[in-house]
Formats: sequence, structure tokens, C-alpha cells
Amino acid sequence: MEALGLTPADLRAPWIGASVPTVTQILGDTMSRQKRISAIRFPSDASRAQGRNGANVVIYQSCVYRPDFVRILGPTREPLQTWQ
Repeated sequence: MEALGLTPADLRAPWIGASVPTVTQILGDTMSRQKRISAIRFPSDASRAQGRNGANVVIYQSCVYRPDFVRILGPTREPLQTWQ
């Protein structure tokens, strides 16, 4: 966040009905077009609203290159999906 010059308030700015793209919309669009970063993690507003800590993870599947991989685990810890 600091490297981009963003504050927590920037990340929580309302985007629904915004007349111009918000900083987070611009950031999301930029991230979706790049090819070097395979995932980002950011605080969950839904968890914060419930008084808990939580995070969201976005995985750009087209940017996951070997030897890196993503494995989605189910409730029994068995893989539901793997991307390599």
C-alpha cells in the first residue's frame, strides 16, 4: 500500500455509483492486465464489519507459472483443484 501511495481510506472508498473510476477500480483493472504477479491479498471489509480479521485473495490463474502452483483444499484437506 505504501509503495503505491495508498491509504486504508483509499481502499475503502465507495465505488458503487462513483462518477469516475475509484483508485481501487483503477488498481484492479491494472492488476487484471499485468502478467507478473500471480496473486494479491487484501483486507476483507465483510470481516471487518463483523469485528473480525479476514482477507480476500485474488489469483490470476494465467500468471501462475511452474514451479509455482495453487492448490485449493476442501474441508477434508483433499485438493479440489490445482493450477500449475
